[in-house]
Amino acid sequence: MAFLALASQKSLLNMQKSFKQLEQISLINQINITEQQMANIKAAYPEDYDNSYDYIMLEQMDEEYGAQKDALEDELNEINQMIQSLTSSVKTEIQNSCKLNYAGGS
Repeated sequence: MAFLALASQKSLLNMQKSFKQLEQISLINQINITEQQMANIKAAYPEDYDNSYDYIMLEQMDEEYGAQKDALEDELNEINQMIQSLTSSVKTEIQNSCKLNYAGGS
């Protein structure tokens, strides 16, 4: 019956993965908006955009969002590895449980 606990833990990780994916989508949207705003400033002030306070602020935000995106991707990879590990553990526990029942005559 240990496989039930492992399966429950796997379900919780899948839920956590979904929340992280939603967070990632939101962050990607924010990155796209920031990049579009930077492009608008470049178009409006092609010669002096890099001295604009707004552009500098957006550039810093873009770097921050990029770091957050990388961290989220690392977290998602870690969660995926944990899910794969639990999947194989559940499969092994089920097989062991079936072998015990078969050997015991139940």
